[in-house]
Amino acid sequence: MPDNFGDRVVDTHNPYKRYTIEHLLSFLGSYEVDRKVGIAFNYSNLGFGLLGYVLSVVSEQDYETYLKTRILSNLRMTHTTISLPDHKDAVATGYDLGGNPVLSWEFTEAFVGAGAIRSNISDMMTYLSVLLGEQQHIKERAYFKDLFDTATTPLRNADNGEVGYAWRISPLGKSHSQRVIWHTGTTAGFSCFIGFVKQEKVGVVVLSNSQAEVKTLGLLLIKKLLSSTTNKLAHP
Repeated sequence: MPDNFGDRVVDTHNPYKRYTIEHLLSFLGSYEVDRKVGIAFNYSNLGFGLLGYVLSVVSEQDYETYLKTRILSNLRMTHTTISLPDHKDAVATGYDLGGNPVLSWEFTEAFVGAGAIRSNISDMMTYLSVLLGEQQHIKERAYFKDLFDTATTPLRNADNGEVGYAWRISPLGKSHSQRVIWHTGTTAGFSCFIGFVKQEKVGVVVLSNSQAEVKTLGLLLIKKLLSSTTNKLAHP
C-alpha cells in the first residue's frame, strides 16, 4: 500500500473512502522502485487501482462508464455495477468473521479498479461461460477470446503456481493433472472465488456475504466436478 495511505484512514471500517486520486498521485511523485521490475511476483491492490485510473484517463470516461461500455454491455452483464443500485434492498448485507453485520467499503477513483465492482451470481456465471469459451452471444467474439487468452497465459512463477494478468494458475493436486485458473476477492463482509479448467469446460463461482475465505470451497467443488466428469467418461 502507499506509504501515505495510513494517514487518510479515518475509519478503519471503511479504509478507502478518504484516499483520493490526489493522494495517490502525490505518493507516485516521490516513489522509487526498490527492486528490478519483473524479478518476482507481488500482488498489488495499488497496481490495480492505478490501472483503473489510467483506463479512465485514456478513455476520457469514469471507470464505471468505461467498464460498462467496453465490457459489461458486450457480455450482457446487466447486474454488474460499481454504483449502488437505487433499490438498496437488492444489495446483500455483509458479515465479518464474528457474524456481525458490516458496512460495504467505499472507493474513490484511486482504488476503484481494485475492488469496487458489485455483481450477482447470474452475471458471474455469464462471465464464467465466456471464460470457458462459450461466446456465441458476444458481438466481438474474437476480441474477447484474445483478451481472455492473453490474460490467462502464465507470465511469472507465483507461490505454488504461476500468474497471468491477475489470474493465478495452479496445479489441483496429485490426484488431478489439470491446472486451475482462478482469482479471489475479499472486502468488508464479502468474499468470492472464480476458478475454471478451460480444457474440461469446468468452472465454479462462489459468492459469499461473509468475510470468511471461500477459495478452499471453490477448489474443492472444481475437483468434485472434474472427478464426476472423469467417472462419466470412464463408465458410459
